[in-house]
Amino acid sequence: MNTNLEKLINAYKNETEKKCYQINLVDGKTSILDDKIGGIPYLPNGESYPIDETGKMMGLVLQVNLKNIKLDNWPTSGILEIFIDSSLKYPCQYEIRYYDEGLDYQTNLPYVSLEGFIVDEPIKIEIEEAICHKPLSNFDGEETLLNIAKKLFKQKFNTFNELDDFINTSDFYVEFMESLSIPYGTIGGYADFIQNDPREYEGKERTDCLLKLDCCLDNERLYIGDTGILFVLIKPEDIINKKFENGVVDWDCY
Repeated sequence: MNTNLEKLINAYKNETEKKCYQINLVDGKTSILDDKIGGIPYLPNGESYPIDETGKMMGLVLQVNLKNIKLDNWPTSGILEIFIDSSLKYPCQYEIRYYDEGLDYQTNLPYVSLEGFIVDEPIKIEIEEAICHKPLSNFDGEETLLNIAKKLFKQKFNTFNELDDFINTSDFYVEFMESLSIPYGTIGGYADFIQNDPREYEGKERTDCLLKLDCCLDNERLYIGDTGILFVLIKPEDIINKKFENGVVDWDCY
């Protein structure tokens, strides 16, 4: 690897590292209480199933028990669920639910498929503690990189292209981004985008990423549109106050 590129990657990682939880796909059938992508949700008795504007039931994107997550200012219990409309419109319709665990729950719910968009069959997941780093696609990612490069090389770079010319490698962006990648996505990490970060235009206060799902070119089990990314942005205070329903779900692809 180019020496200057290696130095820059290490400096960027040191400055932007963030504790998160990596999502791992595992084999096996899913049950109602499992952490999973797709499938039948945990829905306490008396709770209505999320529906879209046409009255159709939404599909479960993610279910995770927060007792397995130890992040600053996050609740240490409860089950978080993210639903999306099964008609796969863009922008998507969505709903985020959060329930106490251990409640009596409904066992006769149907399975609402997200086949052809996210998963053909439900996928059991396991989460593990990890460290992630800010993708350059974040609205302030390029600015962060240029500031770090300025400190590192004692030289001002006004644009990404100027830095690219200085590094002088075959494909600076691809090499840099591959060094930061975590397969399949994270909980509590950074958001990532194929197109643009919507916070460039509005919602900059949603600094936290509740969930990032990245198909990582694995089109056999997990895919978002055409090799895309699904993300949930939220304000830090909404996590602290367990107001997960205030999060914004969106996705983009090639």
